Amino acid sequence: MTRSRLFLILLAATALAVVAGAAAWRHRVDIAEALGVASSLGLTRPAPIAVQTHDPLGGLDPDARALLTAPAPVAPSPFLRRPWISPDAFCKALEAVGFKGVTFQQGEPPQRSWTCLTDVLKPVDGDEAAVSSLFFTARGAEGDRIDGMRLKLNLLDPATTPAVKAVAKDLLRLVFRALGWEPPQEILDAIDASRDEKIEDHGVTYDLRREFGEPPRYNLVVTFPRGLGPGGVDRFLPLPRRPAQTPFLLEGAGGASGR
Repeated sequence: MTRSRLFLILLAATALAVVAGAAAWRHRVDIAEALGVASSLGLTRPAPIAVQTHDPLGGLDPDARALLTAPAPVAPSPFLRRPWISPDAFCKALEAVGFKGVTFQQGEPPQRSWTCLTDVLKPVDGDEAAVSSLFFTARGAEGDRIDGMRLKLNLLDPATTPAVKAVAKDLLRLVFRALGWEPPQEILDAIDASRDEKIEDHGVTYDLRREFGEPPRYNLVVTFPRGLGPGGVDRFLPLPRRPAQTPFLLEGAGGASGR
């Protein structure tokens, strides 16, 4: 056995003996204190050893310390609105609000896309090229959800424009209530005021824009989120897709009628 190895063995044995001795001494003091004879035997606990600590941020200025030690803000993922529906049932339900010529188009397999179209709705009788009107379309890339909707307002005649706006707002209320929420009041107000408006609420984008030229025509495009967005996706377990039962739209869209 070499001298260096022998020295290490002796050093380790000495350290173990010191630790064992300290532990035995503390155990002896504990017993004596429990029996109430520690002072008569002259047994006392050793003074605690002061541990020198080093502050790793000690050399930084106060602003830097505050930035590094501030608690992390709570930023949970926002709740998003993703409507899961039966597209065919949703499309057929549009007939209840006065639309005619409602057509459901299914994509050719293996595509699962779909489109729902309606004929032009004229709340007031008259020539389609002379009176105000509207029509509605909805689309989806999958067979169990809506990805986007479009409501077009043809405000051709100032006399019939108020009726078209009223029907458009009633239609939006009925559609979104069937999906589970109310349409944003900002969009309803923008339809009344005939102005452009774009907002995002719970991941849903509502974009009302006027087309170029005369007479005024407006398109409201509603785009639903197709994913959860950045962050948080790995916290959710995948579930089998199951189309939710689509509640039928309520009848009576504020006096809407179709031809």
